[in-house]
Amino acid sequence: MKPDENIKTLTPSAFKRRFGAGLSTFLSMTKEVKKKEKKRKQKNKKKAGRKPTLCPEDEILLTLTYWREYRTQFHIGTDYGISEAVTCRTIQKIENILSKCKKFQLPKNKKNR
Repeated sequence: MKPDENIKTLTPSAFKRRFGAGLSTFLSMTKEVKKKEKKRKQKNKKKAGRKPTLCPEDEILLTLTYWREYRTQFHIGTDYGISEAVTCRTIQKIENILSKCKKFQLPKNKKNR
């Protein structure tokens, strides 16, 4: 069971409080990720490997949860029923897509502090 199955019942203010991003921002993120995935599928018509376990919406929610709560990738992965490695790759994929479109302000890397 995914932890965020009841997000449809959240009010916009509760959604922002839970994930740290507004509902309209989440919908814009979803649109960008789906657009990028569609381009990737058109480019690589023959796709090897497994089908993704999570839909784009869940991938974004997973990433938002990681940014918001600072939980380990292992713990978030167990909530979503995926491994720590898949959680890491998912977060990296979503971060790369969102940072390239430059519509969103992503958390900064804390290396230079």
